[in-house]
Amino acid sequence: MRGGRYLEKSSKKAFTLVELLVVIAIIGILIALLLPAVQAAREAARRMQCTNNLKQLGIAVHNYHDSYNTFPASSMYCVSPPPVDTDTEYMAFGWNWRITLLPFMEQGPLYESLSFDGTEPFAAFEYGSPDTLNFANYDNNKVLGNLVIPAYKCPSMSGDVCRNMEAEFPGTLHRNDGMSMIVCYAAIAGAYEHPDRATVRYNDGQSNGDSGNLYQVNSSAGYWADRGMFANINRKQVGGTWRTFASATDGTSNTMIIAEQSGRINHAKHGRILVNANYLGAWTGGGSVDPVATTTIRYTINYMGVLDAGFPNGASTFLSGNTILNSEHAGGINALLGDGSVRFLGDTTKMSILQRLACRDDGLTIDL
Repeated sequence: MRGGRYLEKSSKKAFTLVELLVVIAIIGILIALLLPAVQAAREAARRMQCTNNLKQLGIAVHNYHDSYNTFPASSMYCVSPPPVDTDTEYMAFGWNWRITLLPFMEQGPLYESLSFDGTEPFAAFEYGSPDTLNFANYDNNKVLGNLVIPAYKCPSMSGDVCRNMEAEFPGTLHRNDGMSMIVCYAAIAGAYEHPDRATVRYNDGQSNGDSGNLYQVNSSAGYWADRGMFANINRKQVGGTWRTFASATDGTSNTMIIAEQSGRINHAKHGRILVNANYLGAWTGGGSVDPVATTTIRYTINYMGVLDAGFPNGASTFLSGNTILNSEHAGGINALLGDGSVRFLGDTTKMSILQRLACRDDGLTIDL
């Protein structure tokens, strides 16, 4: 006893091993329950950002129409000044709608710095000897090398947005050497088969000029249509017809103009690979008869069939008319309609609905 007080022994008890293990197990279960919710919240935020990207594109398209009384061209094809030989022929590929919309997406100075006279390419890839089409060899358009415009990238797309696809997937004929942004959104060119009339098929890009049934067949590139709101314009020999709001006789709210293709397809040789409407990168245009940066609807959303380089007339090559609308969002894709609204189209969307949405003037009703 000290100072009239007795020392008392502590009555505190420690956790037993069993109790500690139970507590750890409970914490583990709570974390396991929480992680999916966190991941779902993050994906919801990414999907919302993707929706906002398409809304920005919609505003840009409408502002473009206000300025020029027409929708943009899907791609512009022009010929570089002579001489044009095998080392420089791809310089004839001009630019596509993503370049055209730059001034309406707060990228005016970038747009004004580019060269549109046919002397500089919009593609980042090596062709011939020397590599005459590498951005680094040019003063103006080399700014497009490794350029990333956030509104052109779906945040759910996995992997780097600028990547060497040919090195990653040898033999896929992907000529983008990693200097140019990967495509995440494609303009809609129409549908195969056309929903309200017999499909007219032409071989190797030949056509009779009938824009009502313009389908071009190429064994490696699939089927091209010209029933969307973005026309294919050939500056060497003008083809296609500029589109206005009046061209959407089905109504702009029933016409899909841009949609996602930011996901992957099943490739027989390379597993799950990125699908791309333009093997030259995000900025370049197409040839005289085969526009790029567009897709003609031929497959359902997030089509899971296995495709390979030998698949005839299919979405198997990176320069293809029928690349698949897909994404890494759960259950579907985002799509921009002509009125500027964005709709989420699920994997279960019927092919007939997709075909009608893709064509501006089929006269058929749509029930979304």
